[in-house]
Amino acid sequence: MNRLCITLLLASLFMGSAALAEQQQLQEVVITATKTQQNIEESPATVDVVTSETIKKTNARFADEALRNLPGVYSERRDGVLGLSDSFAPIHLRGMPNASQTLVLLDGQAMNNYEGNIHWWSIPVENIDRIEVVRGPTSSLYGGGAMGGVINIITKTDHSPLEVSYGRGSYKTETASIGHGGSFGDLTYSIVARSMKMDDPEETSTTSRPGTNTVEVPTADGGVTYIQGYQRLESSSNALTAGISWDMSAESYLNLKYTHATYKLDPEATQTFDGAYLSASYREHATNNYLLSYYNADIENLEILFNAGLTDNYKDLFIWNNNSGDSVRPNSHYNAGLQTNITLNKNILTLGTDWTQGRVSSVDEGSTPEPDDDQMTKGSTRTIGFYLQDQFDATDTITLYAGARYDSWKSFNAETNSADLGFPIDTPSSSETYVSPKISLVYRPDANTTFRASAGDAFRGPTLWEAFKYSRGRRGTSLPNPDLNPETTRSYELGLDRKLSPVVKVGFTYFTNNFNDLIYQVDTADLDGDGNNDYRYENVAEAWTRGYEATVDLTITNDLGLFFNFTKTYTRISDVDNPVLAEQIEGKEFTDIPKNAFNIGLDYDDGTVFSNLTLRYVGDRYMNDDNSDIYDYRMDGYDPYSVIDFNLGYRSEHFEITGAIYNAFDKTYWESYDESTGRTFFIKATAKL
Repeated sequence: MNRLCITLLLASLFMGSAALAEQQQLQEVVITATKTQQNIEESPATVDVVTSETIKKTNARFADEALRNLPGVYSERRDGVLGLSDSFAPIHLRGMPNASQTLVLLDGQAMNNYEGNIHWWSIPVENIDRIEVVRGPTSSLYGGGAMGGVINIITKTDHSPLEVSYGRGSYKTETASIGHGGSFGDLTYSIVARSMKMDDPEETSTTSRPGTNTVEVPTADGGVTYIQGYQRLESSSNALTAGISWDMSAESYLNLKYTHATYKLDPEATQTFDGAYLSASYREHATNNYLLSYYNADIENLEILFNAGLTDNYKDLFIWNNNSGDSVRPNSHYNAGLQTNITLNKNILTLGTDWTQGRVSSVDEGSTPEPDDDQMTKGSTRTIGFYLQDQFDATDTITLYAGARYDSWKSFNAETNSADLGFPIDTPSSSETYVSPKISLVYRPDANTTFRASAGDAFRGPTLWEAFKYSRGRRGTSLPNPDLNPETTRSYELGLDRKLSPVVKVGFTYFTNNFNDLIYQVDTADLDGDGNNDYRYENVAEAWTRGYEATVDLTITNDLGLFFNFTKTYTRISDVDNPVLAEQIEGKEFTDIPKNAFNIGLDYDDGTVFSNLTLRYVGDRYMNDDNSDIYDYRMDGYDPYSVIDFNLGYRSEHFEITGAIYNAFDKTYWESYDESTGRTFFIKATAKL
């Protein structure tokens, strides 16, 4: 059995996987949303793959940067200095409002933290072999975190004896990496280290200099705010990852992997809004990640897979402004899973179980004027899941998939102690169970055509932070809501891929997701009486997303290709039980989700020289839950924008150099509290033995 396929199958065990082939190599055996080996064209879900070559060609500095040209995928990472300094950039699939509804894996281990966000800085792009994106309802196998789909980051299994890279770009951005790999008999090992730092020496264009009067700035909701001062961001991150693999036999092996990473954001000078808040808080994070995985296929027609891991985010420190105390949030999660794949004539039967348990303990220290108003909160959640799937080749052209997952979710050890509220909040344990069925059909009338259809349910319990968060920040105080109920969805998908000729391929997918008890972040009144607005997560009785994705891939010559994709996403909060909350958000669209997005790209690669030119468009989206931010090109809102990125590179056997210009035409636009920084560049050189 091909070693790469085995490795990727193992990586899919705990929480999911995706297709593992270049889009041009459609006959390669891959792992898809079924957690079994199959042709990418036979997958019951829509699949895209970003390879290490694509990451190099686009000069992506973070894994999520490499995904923003895909349909149905929206990353909140901003362009320019703001994006480079972002410690967590939420990512959304198919209009899902919460990052915790998109599952992100690293070699099969869930990476979503207590908020649902990802430590992208802890994953060196130099160590990525490929990123597989499965869009659509996949919770019947992977659990509630995969309501919108799965992003599976697969690290390299083969390393050069020595590979060194160095990059330099705008805002004094510097990256450096070194990698080494080798083998001793049946043992293979690798180690990769990467560092990145950035310093923004420039004053933001919308602010006055320190010591002068504040500047009045119009806001997207028709009001005004005031800015005084300037900001200067300085960030750095370091990551070290090491792995060892033991080939126990021709069809079995054991893998061990370890990652240590740190991140720091230090706003050297500050920008003040309304004389009170910082535009950027001081942040410091550190994490350790451990992964053990085992695969055995020594018995004919039987595969056994096991994964276990720990992600320990032992340092999560925030300082929101000059007057605030430290906000300290250590958190961790454990996971383990066991799966078997049994091949029986025309059936492939998949059976599995998995377990996850996470905890967070947060202390927001008192502010300088009020040092005794500490806020403390903690809690744990646990999910145990069992899943079963049958893949049945009904005919030579029709494959049916049917399966279900049983989840048992529990929230426990929760406590909130607030000086502002005057007493500890009584938080009893709570638990829920749910069965998530799914059925899919793939019809291939000929080698050039694939029809897909699927329907399924999903269940997701609240994350640690959704239920237990108590934190002061710029927009007010985030309050806990331990009474949150789990959310459920019913999802449908219809898709068609068609190769019109040897050089033209088109695709179209329609999707819809219907929520009950959607977990959604909303602004509230001043519930804790501290004089600031508050916000927290609430259950919304009914809501939905629906839309479509269209793609065109054109091979102009062997060296030149053109791609286009368009995503339309409709969202709506359709029913809210709470009458006060209903007046605020019922009938409104989700925040942070663009209605329209498209990408047009031209790629050239003759084996030595390579280049790509991409136009990215992101349409209107709301920042406020009441959709009041309706004016474009003003602060406190999200402007629609289109930018052009250009990349050019050269490679030889032992050397490669790439250069990128982002936002080549220097477009400026508002993203929330900040204005984009316009055109930037990045150059990177790599040498290997």
